[in-house]
Amino acid sequence: MEKPSYLFDRALVFRQFPLFADLNPFEKRLIFDSLEIVDYKRGEIIYRRGDPPDAFYCIISGRVQVFMDREGSEEVLEYLHRGKYFGFISLLTGESHSVSARAVNDSLLVKIPLEKFKVLLKGIPRLSLELSQMLSRRLKRRDLHPKTIFESTIVAITGDSALRGQIDSYAVHLALQLTCQTSKKAIIVEIGDRDAGVSRHFGIPAEVCLTQAPGFLNPADLMRAVVKTRDGVDVLCLRSGQGSGPLSVFVMAALTTLVNDYHFCLLPFWGADALESLKVLLQSDVIHLL
Repeated sequence: MEKPSYLFDRALVFRQFPLFADLNPFEKRLIFDSLEIVDYKRGEIIYRRGDPPDAFYCIISGRVQVFMDREGSEEVLEYLHRGKYFGFISLLTGESHSVSARAVNDSLLVKIPLEKFKVLLKGIPRLSLELSQMLSRRLKRRDLHPKTIFESTIVAITGDSALRGQIDSYAVHLALQLTCQTSKKAIIVEIGDRDAGVSRHFGIPAEVCLTQAPGFLNPADLMRAVVKTRDGVDVLCLRSGQGSGPLSVFVMAALTTLVNDYHFCLLPFWGADALESLKVLLQSDVIHLL
């Protein structure tokens, strides 16, 4: 890693990166005075898993590969591109880096060292809030279930109850296309106590379902209930239980485990309970409305 030998317009960071774009002039000055612009050459390691937290990074140009060392081989988890932030999870938690990062191409990065980053969080509360929200999405209950997917997208698919057949069909075809076009893992989460169109499409018996029960949802029980289909799309059927609390809580507890193993979690649903439906929608990353 080295500092660029040429001048760079640091104001570009504020104009083009959403995290900084809405800050007021005073806040921008704080960041302007704290950041460094650094070069990483192709193949150069930015940090390794187990290293102590050192800095907040943001990509100006180039690509960064996030990977895990597994028994002598590397497993690529994600490719980060221009405008993406990384390294902040360890800064916020105080823990060592859980993954390694490497420059795929010659890359130009914004770097804010640890001590300066701490000062910024105290001086710019909304920056701290934004990064904390990003942290909550990234952690995905990693202490409860090992993480194999670095970033996952929850897609809610909903519409009028009269369209329930179309909603299920849409979810099936979307999942098939996502796995085909991206070669990434997708799962459909189906609420079982209704017309189980997804299960019927894949020939999954109605009794193959995880029923909501009082108390903590065991991730091991959840993963055992997942059905792997011949088409490459996995399916999990969830069924509400008597006296077991709100269904939305059960659904989201399941999803927070599944996002560790699937790039795409598709949730086709409709419901008479508008409040419960809204709770699910608010926790989703993307909503497809039919």
